[in-house]
Amino acid sequence: MIMKIIALSVFTVDYYPAHKLKRVGGNSANFAIECVKQGHEVSVLGAVGTDDKGSFIIEHLKQAGINTSHLYTLPGISATNKLLHDENGDRYSPAGAWQGGVYENFRLSAEDWAYVNSFDLLATTGFDPNFPRLLDHVTPSVKLAVDFLHTGDFNLLKKYIPRINIAFFSGGKDLLKPAQRLAEEFNILIVITSGAEGSNAFLGKQSEYQPAPVVERVVDTTGCGDVFQAAFSLSWFKHGDIKQALQAGSEAASRIIGSFGGS
Repeated sequence: MIMKIIALSVFTVDYYPAHKLKRVGGNSANFAIECVKQGHEVSVLGAVGTDDKGSFIIEHLKQAGINTSHLYTLPGISATNKLLHDENGDRYSPAGAWQGGVYENFRLSAEDWAYVNSFDLLATTGFDPNFPRLLDHVTPSVKLAVDFLHTGDFNLLKKYIPRINIAFFSGGKDLLKPAQRLAEEFNILIVITSGAEGSNAFLGKQSEYQPAPVVERVVDTTGCGDVFQAAFSLSWFKHGDIKQALQAGSEAASRIIGSFGGS
């Protein structure tokens, strides 16, 4: 089953100054490219600047086989981020490393919302500037996979239940009990990714755990969560099996951890 998928979020150029590298990044880029790799029809929606970074992002996505007809070029700069690694190899961004660029003020038009409604699945984040308008514009026929990042903000999720099909959070064991309670109360699928500690999924009273696979060499964890979410979502909507979806997400994330960049 080939799905029509659209990814909405900020697209960035990630810089690794210690290694003199740059990569296309952002939640949507990583999610979208994993979906293309699995043979689905993928488009992106967003905005980049008129600088060389914007053209770099667009060209990278086109070469990956993604439809960029609704990735707009607006006057200004593209989003960028600088990524460093500590002595343990863990990735972090120093203060001031993130620059949101033109996307911070990008808002979808009526035509854009109509375009979204032509897809089977919309992937976005709960903190996207366009997210609050989803309920007013996205029809029930479009499935929603929403990344709530590492905030543990279950109150934000509550505002949009039962419209969301899959809610993703990243964090530690402290998120498991509140996620399980919410999944039981509202019968919603909530997935918690915890890096090397594995991943958990809850739906109603069902609870599943997937240990993280052993990898030979961890180079960069950028985008692992996004790739996990893409593979999990595709498996879930195809098979409806939570354990199988967790395995698919875990395996996909492990494939990119040995190189720089999320896509």
